[in-house]
Amino acid sequence: MDPNEKEILEELLNIYYSKTRIFQGDVTLVPYIKNWLWRRNLEPNYILELMLRDENRSAYASLLGFFYLYGIGVSANEHLALEWYQIGADQGIFISEYQTAFLLHSENNGLERAFGLFQESANNGSDIAQIALGWCYQYGNGCPRDTTRALEQFREVALRGNCGGMYYYAIALSTGLGGQVNEQTAEYWYKKAADAGHWNAQHAIARIYHRRHDLFRSYYWYLKSAESSCVHVLLDLAKFESHEKRDKHAAIRWCRRARRNGYMGDLSFIFHN
Repeated sequence: MDPNEKEILEELLNIYYSKTRIFQGDVTLVPYIKNWLWRRNLEPNYILELMLRDENRSAYASLLGFFYLYGIGVSANEHLALEWYQIGADQGIFISEYQTAFLLHSENNGLERAFGLFQESANNGSDIAQIALGWCYQYGNGCPRDTTRALEQFREVALRGNCGGMYYYAIALSTGLGGQVNEQTAEYWYKKAADAGHWNAQHAIARIYHRRHDLFRSYYWYLKSAESSCVHVLLDLAKFESHEKRDKHAAIRWCRRARRNGYMGDLSFIFHN
């Protein structure tokens, strides 16, 4: 592998780790990674081949698991994804520990085992594992359902400064998990997570400002969240351009970007009230 290829892989791996550490969520991370490759004219299958060809391929175990899980440059293969994530977990890589538990979580009779893995990883300092524990308590997956304990997990991660924790704590507050709805405090945490760079929180705060007809702030946060390249964000931004700014050309540009990221649905709602 030549130095340029090595540099590309290292940059991509650093992006992957930095985004997963604050728990952007795979729904937004997948299009972001694909768009990153597209902007650099890099074919996903070429990047996959580079990782597999490297003598030290285990260093890319988490990223290989990600590519196989979501079919980036290859047909999706959950079995191979789990194999690579387990290799990463054996190295103590936090995202691999989480994804291993997550995939086991989806298997029959795997809930209790996954809950134990989430606990172990959370005890070792993994914020995203503690967020996953919150989900387990919230829905009673692998443990008795306990919405109060679920709320505590999200709150602890938020208070440690993890913007993913802030986002999920805001959701919990806005939906009344473990008690009463607290929209004012929820908005505080959405805004704090958005300021820290969490794409879903940026989208949430954009919609809050939009409902208040604060178009300047709303547009700012829509643009920030669009950096994720997530389709539903791009479509919301296209609709904002069309309905609020009356800029059809800008709306079309965002629609084209949504198409490039896999949206195949109808777009007429963007241009009609």
